[in-house]
Amino acid sequence: MPIFQRVSRFVTCILFQLRNLASDERCASRIERYLEQCVPGEMAEPIGVGGGEAGARIRRALATMPPLTRAVLAVVVGRRMTVAQVSRRFGMSETRVCWHFRRAILIVAEYGASAEPTLGGVGADQPHMHERDPLRLLLW
Repeated sequence: MPIFQRVSRFVTCILFQLRNLASDERCASRIERYLEQCVPGEMAEPIGVGGGEAGARIRRALATMPPLTRAVLAVVVGRRMTVAQVSRRFGMSETRVCWHFRRAILIVAEYGASAEPTLGGVGADQPHMHERDPLRLLLW
């Protein structure tokens, strides 16, 4: 029985390494094909379609992102998929999906921090958490 466990672990390690061999372009094209086939009603509100300055900042941030980072953000936020679901669906490791999602959030946060709204009156120097949260900027 122990030999079967070792073989199983070895095969699992090999499969894990093979999942991560696909290039960024290939993974991005898989995600884009998936998003094209989705029914529009299944999507949450598209990212960056809001008007005003916040929507413009998010669109600028999306334009500067690499294709895979933008695609992972669209799937996680737009389709509300978990990292594990994205990993299984598109053949990427969870670590790689997390890395691209964090990178996307940081890029959006950089663009959001440049023109953050300020509050008048008491506490104007301490913005509320929802105003500084990059995910709120994406969904707003």
